[in-house]
Amino acid sequence: MKRPKTAAAIEVGKWLAGLKRSHAMVWRSGSRHWATEILARLRGWCATIDDPRDGCDLLLRFYVGDDALFSHCDDSNGDLGDLFRSEVKALFVGFARSCPDKEWIAAELFRLLGDDGYGVRDSLLAGARDYLPEPVLRSLVKRFQAASDFEPDEFQKRHWLMFVEMLAREIEDPVLFEQTRIRAWGKLNPAAHLEIAQIWFDCGDAGSARKWLESIPQGDNFKGDERDDLLVRVAAAQGDIEARDAAAWRRFRRFRNRKSLEELLAVIGPTDKVRLEEEEARRISSEDRLTESDALFLLETGLLDQAERYLLDRIAQVSGDRYGETLDLAEATAQAGKPLVSSLLYRALLHSILVHARRNAYRHGAKYLATLERLARSVGDWRGHPSHEAYLAELRTRHGLKKAFWALVD
Repeated sequence: MKRPKTAAAIEVGKWLAGLKRSHAMVWRSGSRHWATEILARLRGWCATIDDPRDGCDLLLRFYVGDDALFSHCDDSNGDLGDLFRSEVKALFVGFARSCPDKEWIAAELFRLLGDDGYGVRDSLLAGARDYLPEPVLRSLVKRFQAASDFEPDEFQKRHWLMFVEMLAREIEDPVLFEQTRIRAWGKLNPAAHLEIAQIWFDCGDAGSARKWLESIPQGDNFKGDERDDLLVRVAAAQGDIEARDAAAWRRFRRFRNRKSLEELLAVIGPTDKVRLEEEEARRISSEDRLTESDALFLLETGLLDQAERYLLDRIAQVSGDRYGETLDLAEATAQAGKPLVSSLLYRALLHSILVHARRNAYRHGAKYLATLERLARSVGDWRGHPSHEAYLAELRTRHGLKKAFWALVD
């Protein structure tokens, strides 16, 4: 016998139907306020419900209405999506834990996930073991697998198999996850190898995790940090100190900074930190290619003269087009009391703005020129580079027609 709708479910239906008829739009600036307003409405409706199955039914109806909500709102900020994935999901889980009819919940989830155009409904599967027992989750896996088998469209087939993967994580079944990923994609890329290794490790099998990590082709650096981070933990679990430390060193040298140094030391144990920093400085200096993060590492560790030499020797490789990295170096070297190299870095930034005629950045360029004038007072030796006066004269010759820029300068 069909259960009668609760008053709250009727109200939700009327509200969603009204949204479908409405031509009004919630723009991005108002999306957060609107999401807060929706949550308050939903909590009010939920507060009137005593039966947990009725509560689940109400929230499932709300998820089914996602089209009315998203088509009514510019959700560029993600506020509405976050509402579904977080607060609404939490309300559903609260009711689902107490609902005795677990098979009914599984059947409704299967029906709901047949159409997940906005990518918010599948959030109910993440953490499903909190409200569904393993036998019910495995029966839901079989339904997803059967749906995939009968699905002619390849994209939709993978859509169903993705849900199987999510449940494989929930029931901690790495074999199911591995088989499903192969079934969905055939030949696996390095990212898939990493995911499979992670789930094997999470399930307590470091040996299988290690095999999947080592099956990634040599020289493939995609997600290298994540791979080495997992290998550190896998090797530690196996007692393979040599492999653990080698992975930690690779991770550190891929992106040297103070934080990654502390992470390295946490793995390899106590060592002479000053000596280690000096050895890394020599290693950095021996490499011909400029790596901005290595230069910042030298500055962070107080090796200021080495940082200056490193940058001056590779100044031709500096590009103002890499705005964020070059600006970080320019500011850091100025703060470190290295005005010559800082000047050359600011010149690279200004060159990029002017040579590309980036009018919206002219104000920044004018500030950089003022900074260059200030830094020049502290430069005693230009070491073969044009003095500030010579640089400024050349700048006016090459870019004198950019009147909008010079108006900001003058």
